[in-house]
Amino acid sequence: MKNLILIIFLTFGVNSLQAQNEITISLPAVIVEGVGFELEVNLGNSISWTPDIPVLVNGQEYEYEVKEEIIRNVSTGSATLNSQIDEDIGSRVITIKNVLTSSTTLKIEYGEHQANAEINPVPLWVSILPPLIAIALALLLKEVISALFIGILSGTLIMSFYGNGLTGLFTGFLSTVDKYIMNALNDWSHIAVIVFSMSIAAVVSIISKNGGMRGVVNRLEPYAKNPRSGQFVIWIMGVLIFFDDYANTLVVGNTMRPVADRLKISREKLAYLVDSTAAPVAAIAFITTWIGAELGYIESGLNHLPQLNMSPYAVFLQSLQYAFYPIFTLAFMLMLIYKKSDFGPMHKAELKARKASAIDGINEGVDSEFVMKEGVTPKSFNAVIPILIVIIGAVWGMWVTGTAATDVAQLEGESFFRKISIIIGNSDSFTALLWSSLSGMAAAVVLTVTQKIMTLDESIQSGLGGFKTMIPAMV
Repeated sequence: MKNLILIIFLTFGVNSLQAQNEITISLPAVIVEGVGFELEVNLGNSISWTPDIPVLVNGQEYEYEVKEEIIRNVSTGSATLNSQIDEDIGSRVITIKNVLTSSTTLKIEYGEHQANAEINPVPLWVSILPPLIAIALALLLKEVISALFIGILSGTLIMSFYGNGLTGLFTGFLSTVDKYIMNALNDWSHIAVIVFSMSIAAVVSIISKNGGMRGVVNRLEPYAKNPRSGQFVIWIMGVLIFFDDYANTLVVGNTMRPVADRLKISREKLAYLVDSTAAPVAAIAFITTWIGAELGYIESGLNHLPQLNMSPYAVFLQSLQYAFYPIFTLAFMLMLIYKKSDFGPMHKAELKARKASAIDGINEGVDSEFVMKEGVTPKSFNAVIPILIVIIGAVWGMWVTGTAATDVAQLEGESFFRKISIIIGNSDSFTALLWSSLSGMAAAVVLTVTQKIMTLDESIQSGLGGFKTMIPAMV
């Protein structure tokens, strides 16, 4: 057959059906009921092309785009790509987007020419099964990674079954890794999130080893004179370590444990304070490992909303006004501390801790990567400087990339704050986060080595140890 279309195989292959008059239909491997999909139609090289003739799908007229126009020179037989049609003979591929159908048959009509395709749509309700399976297994098995993997596997098996029948169940299992997990990793923004998160973990590890974090705690510890003020200091520490919830939990939990024990704050209350500041503040602060992941999710959504002309970071900033859970949680903790109120089992744990002669230290499970090196004199600036570099560097990076991507005409007539919003909205936040995290890590190493707190090799090993602590979060 002349001028066959190059079929791009999606998922487990694309269904291509040849019909009368050389019309070829290319379908995605999986179609979901009630969800728009894209199909390609090759009108062949023997059909007279008239752009004004509508293309009908199951009797309904759809807009289409000419994806490729191959004009065949009748005298020489050669084929060339051309956007100007000056011959009636040629192979034309058109793309029809957002086709909706719940039928098992597709009928494509172009004038007197037509083609039929049999499809097997996936019921819409089935799409909710993979996340439900993952959540249910996580609760049942109390193990997240296997639950997530089985959730992904269930999705690939569903797609494979509806796309290729029973044989698809075998190929679906194999494609879980070689297609979906690998394709997820083979994405610049995803890799940027991983590198940024691991760099931040390296910074936290180094400033913990060199005594910087201990120095910050020492600055705050004099304000912890009783259980209430001690809990407030723990809350402040939780807010200050905003750049990653995992680092927040490790650093605040480990460094504030002696303070909590001295003031007879129960381990249950310490854990609750740490947990209730770690994730909420990481979810709404401007520069965090959570934001890196959130930007990736937002960018994926924006790919399906071309009419929304905003950058992922601009969408994130606009969404903060609806971040009710993290804001209310942080405020609720302050209210409990101020009113000295506890309820149920927490109230019993606090009463027991107050009456105890001492709370025995429990060092099991403390990550050695976040423990200060022996013999080091704690200095708060060893932590403050790298963290400030990360924050200021990220803002500077977004300003530089945003300015480069902004047309001066966009800023004319806008207010000062609107101009800033436009520039930040046009910025490349992933690049800015990479620049800032690398700069912060370099600053932490330089501060540590120049003060002879650790050798260069020890500093690098500490940074690598920080990488290690992020592996569970990355998985």
